[in-house]
Amino acid sequence: MSASPPTRSATTTAPACCHHPRAVPPATACTATTPPDRPRFIKGAQRLGLRLREVAELLAVHDRGSCPCGHTQALVGRRLGEIDAEIARLAELHGELTRLAAQCTPHACPDPANPWPCEAEFIAAAKEVTGHDAAVP
Repeated sequence: MSASPPTRSATTTAPACCHHPRAVPPATACTATTPPDRPRFIKGAQRLGLRLREVAELLAVHDRGSCPCGHTQALVGRRLGEIDAEIARLAELHGELTRLAAQCTPHACPDPANPWPCEAEFIAAAKEVTGHDAAVP
């Protein structure tokens, strides 16, 4: 037997801007007075990419009696910038790996006794990361 999911009361006093992630609040209209369903709030915020420390910041703002919507906008904007940077980094990595896969075919090593031709690609990548020719620990 499964329990039915909890339902929201229609008499909540908190405005929609504090509970719906896509709602855009008026500049000063948000007066968050109803405590959020913390476990679901935390899981949802994490699923949307916020870190626990950021979720704690939002809850602390709420617990002080202030509306966290402005703070939420700032945190989400910062995360979007981080995600955009990561997408760009991954797109560049995808291009490098595609090029490497095309160069390092099974026929790239004609003589197993000689150095591995694709080895130079990995060494060059290590130089880019470390910035020098020294062995990477």
